Amino acid sequence: MVVKQKTKAELIEENKKLLEQVKITESMATSPVTNRYLDEMRKIKQKGRVDSTTIKVQEIVDHKNISLWTKDGKRIGPLHQRNALAALDRFYAMGVELSADQPTAKDIEAYKKTKEYKLKMELLKNSRDIKEKSRRKGTMEKYLKEIASLTGQTVDALSNIVKPENVKSLQVGRQESGV
Repeated sequence: MVVKQKTKAELIEENKKLLEQVKITESMATSPVTNRYLDEMRKIKQKGRVDSTTIKVQEIVDHKNISLWTKDGKRIGPLHQRNALAALDRFYAMGVELSADQPTAKDIEAYKKTKEYKLKMELLKNSRDIKEKSRRKGTMEKYLKEIASLTGQTVDALSNIVKPENVKSLQVGRQESGV
């Protein structure tokens, strides 16, 4: 394919023509009539858009899930409307206020400064401490007593566990005991 080389004079002349066309186009674009015409074209394209090349998926649901929020910003849900109403009733009976609106960060900070929040946190801490103590208290001793009664050994013998580095092989143990 042969490409025709243009002379400098031809390029300058072509450039002048293009600049004139740009000026004409710019003057048309700033006129109110042209702007209105272009706006109408845009509206028509938007209203009558063609979606034949795409597949639309529209999900149809029979309800919208609802989240409930505590004053300190904890979320409960999402729940079905009936379940949300039942949860609202249950929490109200326990003395906990719930809301369908999510509290803002300012609301949460303001609530954390109240006496009500501090009292609830103190009660929660105390209940968790009691729970932790009861969880750990005496379980190991109970297990050791049960194992001791089943095996015929004492609790002290079972609780005296040898460290791995002090464990002797069976052969060494037999030699030391004379068996």
